[in-house]
Amino acid sequence: MTSVLKRLPLFAASLALAAWVATRTDWSRVNELVADGLHPAWLALLVITSPVLTLVSAWKWRSLLAARGQHDGLLPLSGLYVIGQFYSNVLPSSGGGDVVRAELTRRRHGDETGATQAPTRSTVYAAITAERFTGLFVLLALTLAVLATTPRVWNHGALTGLTLAGFLFATTVMAAVASRRVGRAAARVGQRFSPLAGPAAKLQRFQADLWAYSDHRRALAGALLQSAAFYALIAASIVAAGSCFGVLIDLRTAVAATGLVLIISLLPISINGVGLWEFAFSEVFDLFGYGRELGLAIALLIRLRDVAWSTSGYLLASLLLKRNPSPRTT
Repeated sequence: MTSVLKRLPLFAASLALAAWVATRTDWSRVNELVADGLHPAWLALLVITSPVLTLVSAWKWRSLLAARGQHDGLLPLSGLYVIGQFYSNVLPSSGGGDVVRAELTRRRHGDETGATQAPTRSTVYAAITAERFTGLFVLLALTLAVLATTPRVWNHGALTGLTLAGFLFATTVMAAVASRRVGRAAARVGQRFSPLAGPAAKLQRFQADLWAYSDHRRALAGALLQSAAFYALIAASIVAAGSCFGVLIDLRTAVAATGLVLIISLLPISINGVGLWEFAFSEVFDLFGYGRELGLAIALLIRLRDVAWSTSGYLLASLLLKRNPSPRTT
């Protein structure tokens, strides 16, 4: 009951954003877009991009794990990744998928008392955080480029405000999590208040594992390139989704939508981004002259694709991982 009450503001925000989008949408135009059905070839391409995106993300994660001496196959890690996506996309949680992925990784490698090669919890979480932070770094750079090259964004009040809020939120979280000053302050608090000594020590171990990646610059450089590939695939997904409705979206719009929509979607103000995702797409596509209705149609189609892939991938990965519970050791 308590968790439900805590989520009530997020539910309210999702409903408010959905209502905002609904009242500003010309639904007759939406009906026109879907009246002739979706172009099957483009729909197939859009569907294929989901597993490819998962593979690219898992490939980056695998590289970062390997840099710290933890080796596993791409397909098993892709399975763990899509299970995490299921928890993030389908269940009412945004960061819960990463927690599930981390704990399943530790279980797959054995617990700390039972296997000499098993990673510590801080090592696993540091690898996932490094994966996320390299992606955020590229996303922040992309967003800055969009804001610098598209002056009309600044005249779109709500869109600009949410973009800047998302940018500030991402940079603040990255700075707070990685800051050694925060770790030292937590240690001092732990010394004064013994119940907090354990969490403070865990934070310092985690930060040590995270900063250990500064000694693996090649892995970090590769992760940044893999992140760029990931966002290029997102832009391609947007083009494919527009083509499903018979509308060819120019590359500039697709890239701008990738940066603006994803940075806005980082804001933890709705359940799974419901309402916020649709708002961002509709406003961006209105800004670039395609109309809110096409933006909304694309947002809903991509959300449906992601939920379908997360669910089917979760079921398939759960089955395959049961048959192959142990990682390879070389």
